[in-house]
Amino acid sequence: MAKHLYHSLQELEGVHLLDFNSTEFKEGVIITSSHMSKGLEFDQVLIPNVSDEEYKSEMDRKMLYVACTRAMHKLALTYVGEKTKWLKNIITRRIYEQN
Repeated sequence: MAKHLYHSLQELEGVHLLDFNSTEFKEGVIITSSHMSKGLEFDQVLIPNVSDEEYKSEMDRKMLYVACTRAMHKLALTYVGEKTKWLKNIITRRIYEQN
């Protein structure tokens, strides 16, 4: 999904793809996968399509948790239809960790 989103936005100034072939970390809007973001932190994180359709398995839940915990200051989630059942558990855990 990250590569597809990047190809849609790559003509905008300051938009960069961070993948396993990247050799440097650039400033601006970084588009990456949850797998690639593990261990990194960002000022703001936007996670699209946080719906039951996209997040079905336990592995999906873990990757959503990783993605959510990359946000240092602001986290935004979008969804269409029913938001994933995993969302309540992740948000509760994140609020607990911050306190």
